This record gives sequence, C-alpha cells and structure tokens, in this order.
Amino acid sequence: MVTLAKMPRYKSYRDSGIAWLGEIPTEWSLKPGLVAFSENKHKNKGMKESVVLSLSYGSIIIKPKEKLVGLVPESFETYQLIEPSDIIIRGTDLQNDKTSLRTGLAKDKGIITSAYISLKVGRNYESRFLHYYLHALDTTKVIYKLGSGLRQNLSFLDFKRLPIFDIPKATQTAIANFLDEKTTQIDKAITIKGKKLLC
Repeated sequence: MVTLAKMPRYKSYRDSGIAWLGEIPTEWSLKPGLVAFSENKHKNKGMKESVVLSLSYGSIIIKPKEKLVGLVPESFETYQLIEPSDIIIRGTDLQNDKTSLRTGLAKDKGIITSAYISLKVGRNYESRFLHYYLHALDTTKVIYKLGSGLRQNLSFLDFKRLPIFDIPKATQTAIANFLDEKTTQIDKAITIKGKKLLC
C-alpha cells in the first residue's frame, strides 16, 4: 500500500510560467501533450466489438443492453474501439454546459461514440496519472479555457498543445497509486456517511 511517506518530497518549487498551473517542483519540466497523447482513430468496422461504453459522471461504464433500444447495430461501426487505459473526453458544447464531468479513464474494452475524443497514452507515461491531471483541469474548469469555435468545442489539437509534466514514469505511478488510495478512502467515507444518514 502506498502511503504519503513514500511520496516524493521536493525541497523547492518554481513558477511554471502558466497562470492556471502555478508553481511546480524545481526538478519537474513541462512538455506539450503530443509527447504523451495520440488520437485514437480506430473504428468498429466489421462490428469487432459489441460492448458499448458510456461516459457517466466522470467514469467510463458499460452501457446496459436494455438501454440500447432503438439503436441500429450497423450504427456501431462508426464507434471508436476503446482499450483499457484510454482516456475519453467529451469535448462538445463547453459554452452551454459547465457542470458535467468531461473526462474518464477506460477500464474495459469496448466501443464508444465517435463524438468523444479518445486519447491513447504513450508507454513512457502512466495513464492514471494523466487522467488525474486532466480530471483536475476538468473539475477546476481550466479545461474550458482550451476550447475554440462558436460552441467552444475541444479537439485533439488542444491536447497536443496542453502542457504536461515531464517526470519519470515511476514518479507518475507513485502519485497515481497515492491518489487511487486516497480516492478509495474518500469514497468509503462518503458511503458510510450516506448509510448513517439513512438510519
């Protein structure tokens, strides 16, 4: 189990040069997202996959078959093939919707609508770490500064240009493990509190 004591400690920080990012450890550097992300363009031609995924409240879930009523099976050929560790972004209509959670990390293999941006993560990067980073930009609404166009839509170009941390993968993994543990603790605490309120 990863604990706070095992997290890297940094003696000094410097200005990142990006207003919304603030200070970062002196040892860290920044690079454009194109070094970590590539765009998923694999379509479900020939109906290779039938498991339909959906972005719901910041999580990528398997959509129940009973909720697929009315969809023509052939339409799924235009969907994107998704692998575990892909990062999914709903990049449309930012101007009119500032409450939805727009990022999610895939844990299952399946397909998802091509209306979403699907990011594949390079082997030198930890997908969970990058997901937590994008999730933070989402919840703090920084992501809304990235979109363009009449409806302020996001595109892959925005993520190619996005500053990301250039740090060892082992450090990324340690941070992701720590955040996984803390998130699990928070979820458990919320569940316990909810049960107490129902009593």
